[in-house]
Amino acid sequence: MSTLTVKNLTYVYGEGTPFLKKAVDNVSFDIKDKSITGIIGHTGSGKSTLVQMLNGILKPKSGEVLLDGENIYKSKKTLYEARFKIGLVFQYPEYQLFDETVRKDMAFGPKNMGLSSEEIEKRIIKAAEITGLSSDLLDKSPFELSGGQKRRAAIAGVMVMMPQVLILDEPASGLDPIGRKAIFEALLKYRESVGATVIIISHSMEDMAKYAEDIIVLKEGRIIANGSAKEVFGMAEALGENALSLPEITRVILALQKRGIAIPSELYTVNDTAKAIYALYREGEGK
Repeated sequence: MSTLTVKNLTYVYGEGTPFLKKAVDNVSFDIKDKSITGIIGHTGSGKSTLVQMLNGILKPKSGEVLLDGENIYKSKKTLYEARFKIGLVFQYPEYQLFDETVRKDMAFGPKNMGLSSEEIEKRIIKAAEITGLSSDLLDKSPFELSGGQKRRAAIAGVMVMMPQVLILDEPASGLDPIGRKAIFEALLKYRESVGATVIIISHSMEDMAKYAEDIIVLKEGRIIANGSAKEVFGMAEALGENALSLPEITRVILALQKRGIAIPSELYTVNDTAKAIYALYREGEGK
């Protein structure tokens, strides 16, 4: 079953002017239910434009976005409902924090959903727990928090609406390794606790190799690769030809292959590569 299906989606900037540009060009794909999917590509490849069409912020020139089989653009009602079912976290979301306290900021979305005060408070506590925000931080001003705490508070402000699909644009951008780990652990926890589907835009191939199960690669508004992380990172040479950075471990594998070592191309995690190298070593010992 696919939670989200995109069919022939196209978005055009500057239509009717000499500056016309197809930012997204006839794109189709399925997102698996409860999966973590990474979307990668250069700046200007159409990633952010694409995800803004997935919850109705931008309206496509043509094509469909199907949530559980229904086109979110079918009517004003379906579009309104989709914006709560498909949550979008922009890059640097902490800049959108605005209320007096973290608790009030997190309550903004659920209030617009018409939820009761009791249900809103219940959801705030759950979202804070998922994102690692201690209860004492909820009644502080967002502007008293550290950079990493602000980021998590902003993400919690979308999680509190419990979207069926959670989309994040560079969620760990600018954070140190500890902050990055906290963000991705929160996303894993959200998926497990809510049963949600997660879509992540990221320039970090290391993060994608570690956390994404499926990968979509965009170039100039078109999909040039789409499959499991194993399949996509197994296309190392093709990704390199498109000037996309590769995970460090993939570069190690390519270097070993150039030295004549028969190590599989589809490996993309440190643990699996270490096991493969050890197996080759044991095999060599037995000869």
